[in-house]
Amino acid sequence: MCGRYLKRRKLFEQEARALLLRLGAVEQAKGQYDWTNFTLATKAGELRLSLSTDLWLLTQPGDWRGGHAPWIACRFADVATAKRVLGSDDRLNPFSGKWNFHHWHNWTDDFAPGLNLLEYYLKKIL
Repeated sequence: MCGRYLKRRKLFEQEARALLLRLGAVEQAKGQYDWTNFTLATKAGELRLSLSTDLWLLTQPGDWRGGHAPWIACRFADVATAKRVLGSDDRLNPFSGKWNFHHWHNWTDDFAPGLNLLEYYLKKIL
């Protein structure tokens, strides 16, 4: 079971990375939790994106049993500009600039539907 879980997480990371690079995102150094990080220039200012797959947990001591569904953490550097550009988008936290995507709950091997939604929302601000 763990092997299939890891395979799916790696597949999610590969497919999400390919999408973000195709849209013009620039890959950055890995962060505190060994997440894959990107920046993307948008109409709402710089958007920082981090792919959360929980694969970093494998490097931690202790009993690892897997984690949550994969997701993409996003945060705008300029919150005021993001609020102006995104308007009433209820995913945007108007205080922190977080704009996260959790389309992969109850996920299977096919991540395309959630990635298509992510692409749709990103293209609106490119």
